[in-house]
Amino acid sequence: MAPPRGKRVRFASPSAATTPLRKSARLEAQPSSSTRQRSAGLSIIPSESWEALRAEAAERVDSYEPQNRPDEAILKASLHAFLQWLPEKGRSAVARDIINATSDKTLYEVFHNLFTCLVAPMKARSQRPSVTDSPHGKRQEQVEAVASKLDQPSIRTEDFRELCLKRDGYRCVVTGQMELKHWIKSKRPADIPKGHVEAAHIIPFSYASWDKASEKENVYQLRVFESQFSTFELPHLPSSRKVEFKKAEDAQDLELPSAAFLDCHWRLSEILNASDMAEVIDKHLRDWDHIKGSTGGSLREDGGTDIGHILQVGLWERVVG
Repeated sequence: MAPPRGKRVRFASPSAATTPLRKSARLEAQPSSSTRQRSAGLSIIPSESWEALRAEAAERVDSYEPQNRPDEAILKASLHAFLQWLPEKGRSAVARDIINATSDKTLYEVFHNLFTCLVAPMKARSQRPSVTDSPHGKRQEQVEAVASKLDQPSIRTEDFRELCLKRDGYRCVVTGQMELKHWIKSKRPADIPKGHVEAAHIIPFSYASWDKASEKENVYQLRVFESQFSTFELPHLPSSRKVEFKKAEDAQDLELPSAAFLDCHWRLSEILNASDMAEVIDKHLRDWDHIKGSTGGSLREDGGTDIGHILQVGLWERVVG
């Protein structure tokens, strides 16, 4: 869902709390075999019913017994984070998957699917498929639904970058610094700060492919600092911690960055921070980089290459304990 058309949109980190919704005394009286209950994960649930559902799911998570499965050390924190930060429909669907997990193996599959299909691509540094095969059928259907708009490979062109720069007034949306080439073209105005500015994807470009109509809504401009983009730190943000996105006067026909994408990015960032999943994903990526560097891109002539270890590290997302 794109933000309302207009000149500007204001975005700030919202609260995880939601406004209480309409109450339904019939919810718990519905038979478990009914079609409505089977689809309840996609329905609006009254706030007090959600709290009961969340408490039951949290209790099931806490009862998990470790079995030396890959990355299970973060299972409990991760599932608790999903229950807290996912939007209403998503969190209720996950809660029901957790409650319906009659074995720890099934509960691990719920965690592993969310970890590898939803969260890991947000930290990926190279392009990968839109949807990873899922060991958990019901959740796979929802992943495919999310990716249904992202069918064709997207090609980032100079025209695309120029349109995004034009929309954002050739400036970093956070610092206000002008893109260097445009600053020079504008006869080097002394009162305007300048810097190298690049398009920053709200949802990483490697997460999926994007249709041309929505891709510009997934991008805003940020200044690139001298070392790495990841060094963009809080001191560069306004003291209010609010950033206002505006359309340049000559770019009123271009869409602002999508509020839905920004909300998605915020929620997944909170989940990563609350669960230690970010550190685990980074470790997997470092291990893979180390293997690629140590093997020199080839197998040992004496047959001493540990193929099993290479496959385990390279395909860690598909290894289910």
